[in-house]
Amino acid sequence: MRRNCPNCGERFEGRVCPKCSWDASKARVPATSQDDRFLTDEQRAARRLLDSDRKKDRKLLIFLIVLAAAACIYIFYRNGLIGGGSYKKPIDQYFSGIANRDFTSYVGAMPPLMEADYISERESLGYTEYEYLDILYSDIFELIGENPTVEVEYFGRERPSEEQIRAFESSYLAVYGETIKTDTVYGVDIIAHFSGDSGSADIEQVCYILRQGGRWYVVGCDFNYDETQE
Repeated sequence: MRRNCPNCGERFEGRVCPKCSWDASKARVPATSQDDRFLTDEQRAARRLLDSDRKKDRKLLIFLIVLAAAACIYIFYRNGLIGGGSYKKPIDQYFSGIANRDFTSYVGAMPPLMEADYISERESLGYTEYEYLDILYSDIFELIGENPTVEVEYFGRERPSEEQIRAFESSYLAVYGETIKTDTVYGVDIIAHFSGDSGSADIEQVCYILRQGGRWYVVGCDFNYDETQE
């Protein structure tokens, strides 16, 4: 089979060029380098255009991959799957604080301004941390007795109505003197199963959560409960 020598251009048969002794079995030159010297100007221009288009396609593909990854990260962030943990975490903390009369855990599930407001109220009333929650949720503790436990059952979440969101924004502004972003406010349907030595109480409600500064917080719960005496 005749071939063109990539070193000197001599056309020959076999593996060794008779003119410059280039050996095909010892030297491997990339196909693009072997062919380029024998292309016409039009062919070289066409190759350069093709290479340019391929580079543009690769850049576009990389851009689309990065864009898709960024969108996934944003969606995961907004839904609490990354950064700040699950939206269920503050709700579990909130009810655990109630069951254990752990005031620090209870208010720690709330946004900083709400937390500070609860602390100020407790101090102004002169209650200990235990007494404050014991009085605030006395109806539950009267039903279930001592050694309380709680388990939260989740049934999904959804955005509140626009009317509810506007009402929350205005009340927050009135109480705390600042506006708050509500694009991450959700209502979470739950049942908090309280039990103790004397009975149990199933509290079916909607807990409202808010993402602020990369973390989920509880901003309020609508209580309604049915009791079961043991």
